Amino acid sequence: RIITVKAEVTVSGKTYSVTQAVSFGNGPLSAFKAPVGTSSYLTWSEAYQACNGSPYTGVDPTYWTANNYVGGGKMPTRQEYQAVSRKDTYWSFENPNPNAQGAAFAAGWPEEAYWTGEASGGGGAYCVILRDGRAIDQSISSNNKYAVACRR
Repeated sequence: RIITVKAEVTVSGKTYSVTQAVSFGNGPLSAFKAPVGTSSYLTWSEAYQACNGSPYTGVDPTYWTANNYVGGGKMPTRQEYQAVSRKDTYWSFENPNPNAQGAAFAAGWPEEAYWTGEASGGGGAYCVILRDGRAIDQSISSNNKYAVACRR
């Protein structure tokens, strides 16, 4: 993102001006595609397929061990979501800081739970709630449905 700034000043009847392009970089949300499933929500398998373009064919989820990445390269981790959430270490999850509005909030993402590509143990994966950055363990075999924001 580049913006152009122009400054102009008149001193003793003479006008001086300068124009400068300023680059702000891509910002924290550039690592993600737009959220998917925020109106209809997705099971973990649907989220995996939405991000990776094909169904999950890896190790049987009942054999997953906690904290292993199983997201096929395109599902974010807990840390990636938490980096753009409202997480504020000085406030509790039950009482989030109303002023800690992360990049996802600024972009208008729903502050719901989002699937990660990280296993939480046998048959489970983590979700992160963007409202407060909290990671929760959810079974993928049940009908738990959440959003996902795939990696680019």
